[in-house]
Amino acid sequence: FINSLPDGLFTHFQGMLAEGTFDYQLDFKFNKNKPDQLVFNSNIKKDNLKITKYGEANLNKLNGEFIYRAIIKNVLQRPILVGNNNPNYTPMGAISPYLKKCVLTTEDPSFYSHHGFINEAFKQSIVKNIKTKKFARGASTISMQLIKNVFLTREKTVSRKLEEILLVYILENNRIVSKERMLEVYFNIIEWGPNVYGIEEASRFYFQKEPSQLSFNECLYLARIIPSPKKFMYQFNDSGRLKEFATQQERFLTNIMLRRGLLAVDDTLYKANPLTISGPARSYLRIKVQDSTKLDSIAATDEFEF
Repeated sequence: FINSLPDGLFTHFQGMLAEGTFDYQLDFKFNKNKPDQLVFNSNIKKDNLKITKYGEANLNKLNGEFIYRAIIKNVLQRPILVGNNNPNYTPMGAISPYLKKCVLTTEDPSFYSHHGFINEAFKQSIVKNIKTKKFARGASTISMQLIKNVFLTREKTVSRKLEEILLVYILENNRIVSKERMLEVYFNIIEWGPNVYGIEEASRFYFQKEPSQLSFNECLYLARIIPSPKKFMYQFNDSGRLKEFATQQERFLTNIMLRRGLLAVDDTLYKANPLTISGPARSYLRIKVQDSTKLDSIAATDEFEF
């Protein structure tokens, strides 16, 4: 099967060896006049299927120390060491538990139960993208995001997406990396702002805190900006407070987490304390500065009236 793949199309599988058998079935039906009736069912059955040799994408490297370099618009970004020798690397035990709950709610609620790929989510993504005639909605699980970030490029092509799906299947179904390890690596490599990678840098950039000190509202904020981290400043008004659409998102997500039993009522007391950006990120906000002369005039008038 691997040798039959077209040269240059699935480069990360070249050199891979496996043993055992598998049966793959794909049921895909689409009528352009009735996109909502799209059918997409993908199933793989395996029998003693084992990877005996990795190809270009050595998935086992996720278990050890490695160098990660994001690729943005075909440009390699600065190298980040994923491992304890990097002072910014943060193990799961040193991250606020709220972050895990918030990110799983926004990015991948069934992370611990799925095997890397969700048929219904992928189906709805296809329908949405066909209707809008662009890549308007993704269907990536955290496992898929991890594969895409560490091993693949960001190009949006059918062959790259198929490669991503196959690599995720191998990763999840051969128990190469534990779910906890996958989540830990994910928290340490994802982009959280302009040239900001990983939770340690993000905590300092936004809140001048360590990851373990993050409050619920701070974790919820970090989870919400994952899809567009470089546009975080547009969530704030000229007073440095969250705009109404952002607070609505917070209320919606908080209610979901309460219904799912991820939060206790006491956890939501954060609402009495507005989110405050205190780190270097504050310089990106368009905060309106009050005219000091006007303020002095107001103060004088108030004193006279009193």
